[in-house]
Amino acid sequence: VGAALSEKLEIFISCRNLPKMDVNSPSDPFVIISQKNEQTGGYLQLSRTEAVDDNNNPDFTKQILMEYRFEEVQVIRLDVYDADSKDLNDLSKHDYIGHCEFVLGDLVTSSGAKLAMKLKNRKNNELVVNKRPSVAIVRSEEVKQDNDEFVVQFKATGLPKQSWMGKANPFLQLFRKANDGDGWMSVARTDTLKKTTDPVWPRTTLQIQRLCNGDYSRAILIKCYHDANKAEPVLIGQCETTLQELLDLMEKPLVHPKSNKHCGKVLFPYRDIVKKYGFLEYVMGGMQIQMMVAIDFTGSNGDPRDAASLHYTGPPKYESPYMRAIRSVGRVVEAYDSDGQIAAYGFGANINPWGAKQISHCFNLTLTEQNEVPGIEGVLQTYSSTLQRVQLYGPTYFNEIIQTAASAAVSMPNTEQEQNYVILMIITDGIINDMQQTVDAIVAATELPLSIIIVGVGNADFSAMDRLDADDVPLQSSKGVTMKRDIVQFV
Repeated sequence: VGAALSEKLEIFISCRNLPKMDVNSPSDPFVIISQKNEQTGGYLQLSRTEAVDDNNNPDFTKQILMEYRFEEVQVIRLDVYDADSKDLNDLSKHDYIGHCEFVLGDLVTSSGAKLAMKLKNRKNNELVVNKRPSVAIVRSEEVKQDNDEFVVQFKATGLPKQSWMGKANPFLQLFRKANDGDGWMSVARTDTLKKTTDPVWPRTTLQIQRLCNGDYSRAILIKCYHDANKAEPVLIGQCETTLQELLDLMEKPLVHPKSNKHCGKVLFPYRDIVKKYGFLEYVMGGMQIQMMVAIDFTGSNGDPRDAASLHYTGPPKYESPYMRAIRSVGRVVEAYDSDGQIAAYGFGANINPWGAKQISHCFNLTLTEQNEVPGIEGVLQTYSSTLQRVQLYGPTYFNEIIQTAASAAVSMPNTEQEQNYVILMIITDGIINDMQQTVDAIVAATELPLSIIIVGVGNADFSAMDRLDADDVPLQSSKGVTMKRDIVQFV
């Protein structure tokens, strides 16, 4: 067996000495991470950080993961913006600050797996603020497999006032020590609590991989800041600890690094380790996987007789973009299906085109009472047959398909002796007409043994799918309920 030619990396991004883009306050920076397409010369967005309010020297906390492929030259570009609204998707609403580029392999092989790069503006001139360059600092570390979670509650007491009459607006930011022992990398941040010297934050769940990459003795730095209005945060005090120490101790003193003065203390009234098994551990333990496929038969895909349609199966390839998507992604997931029988559905079609109109938003792909077909090849054959027997229609509703998958997940027994899991793969052109109902269905399903993979086909606007993916903003139902876990992956 040959050695793996790739590894998963965790990327940490900080910026220093950014220009002030707002009149009355520091910038609110965020970073877009893109990879260069060596064939076209264009850039594909991979991820983005959160926006850090009022901070020209931000340490970004959102986890950024990348697949490092040894045999490829992967050129990564960072574009730094100043956020002018909460919507980070439309970049035209934000002020551009600057950019830099690096080769991922150079980052991995650099001293300490760290690069510090000068930022340039749109004219490729170096950014200089107060005679010093604006800099992006990037670190990387190989991700260690650890699914366990650390549940902790933080409190602080005796924090100093920030003026003769004003209490602090405290928040905590957690950093883990860089692998080479030089520097710190931001891994978590609490909410800001207003006007208190004795804050009590709600319990929070941290991935142990994120917190310390599975090393219970790795140094962790806890910084307590005062969130100053329209100004950079003011450091109140800090303490250094480890995950093992957090489990053993109840409190640590906060000390200001410059004055060595004690500035209150941080307490850990509740802490616990929650064991979380990985997907492969469940499969190897005998968990049964039921795969479901749902195919978009709505009119927005185009007339199947037209070569521009996403459902066109004519010459020269005799294979529609939908068939290619089913084959490429389905074969990966198919390997985990326990019995080789895949529940196949369609949605958005008139399933009675030669009689009284019958629009269905969830129908068996076989157009019979039988909903299962043998493997991905069975899905492809049934899809080709059904495409000739239905009329593409609409609108595009995901809600009913997701509820069908949720019902299947509920109906299957899950005990210590028997575990079952459902994987729903939705293949779509990205148009959706029941967004809130779909969000409600997903949120309701986040406590079930169910995962949803959304596969995008074509070149439409997939921003709605990005929202369902919920990597940046957790989904919230119309009743105000927040999702319990992220069950949707858009690819």
